[in-house]
This record gives sequence, structure tokens and C-alpha cells, in this order.
Amino acid sequence: MNDRFALALELLKALDADQAAPTPEQRKPELPRMRTIPAAVAEIRTADPETALTVTALRRAVKQGKIPFVEINTKRLVNLADVYAYMSSSSVSSKAESVCGIRRVDR
Repeated sequence: MNDRFALALELLKALDADQAAPTPEQRKPELPRMRTIPAAVAEIRTADPETALTVTALRRAVKQGKIPFVEINTKRLVNLADVYAYMSSSSVSSKAESVCGIRRVDR
């Protein structure tokens, strides 16, 4: 009987060792990297000094709803992961259509 008890106790200790409480670093949630629009462009420029992205272009994309933002007082904060996702999207839009001659203007 004592052998069974000792074996069960060893198994419980092994299970407790496998399911140890997580450390504070493991419990810490990953925070989004929120930046203002100029700070986001500055950080992208440090990663890629020859980028063609400008503050105006990023501001325009945010205003058009292509990149989500959080507004705190008068500041608009964007998540850098969303900016990278927008920049790496492969969808290319072409607004220019080739038109020969005079085209009609709808009013």
C-alpha cells in the first residue's frame, strides 16, 4: 500500500513540475506598438532609410480608413503592425484609365 502511495505522490509532483506557474514575463500580454503618424514614419525610416513613405501619405491612408487608428484627444495613434500590413499588401489600385480623345465629365 505504501508503494502505491509513494508512486502516486511522485506522479503528482511530476505533474506539478510540468504545470508550474507562469513567470511574470510569460503572463505579460503583448502590447501593440502604437505611434503617432510622424513617429510611425520616423520608425519606418530607421528600418528602411530609403522608404518613399511620407507623413502626408500615411495621414491620407488613415483618413481614408485604409489603416485603423485610435484617437486620443487630438492625436491619432496607429499600430505599427497595421501600417506594415497595409504597406505589404499586394493590392495595387490603378485610378488612371487610358482614354483616347475627349472624355465626358459627369456633374
